[in-house]
Amino acid sequence: LAVTGVQTCALPICAMSDEIFTVLQAAQYLKVSEKTIRRLIKSKKLTASRVGSRSLRIRQNDIDQYLAN
Repeated sequence: LAVTGVQTCALPICAMSDEIFTVLQAAQYLKVSEKTIRRLIKSKKLTASRVGSRSLRIRQNDIDQYLAN
């Protein structure tokens, strides 16, 4: 299952200095389901980076920016 709207890059380059969340952690942070996070990423409302072939990571700054919109 491919997820669109995902950046592919090396984690240290994408991380900068802010916190990085897994899909589960982002869901807990926003108090929504993991499926909702994946839908937000697929619809390009939330930016995520792919780590390896399957894992996704979301920067806290991107989550906060999503909340601001």
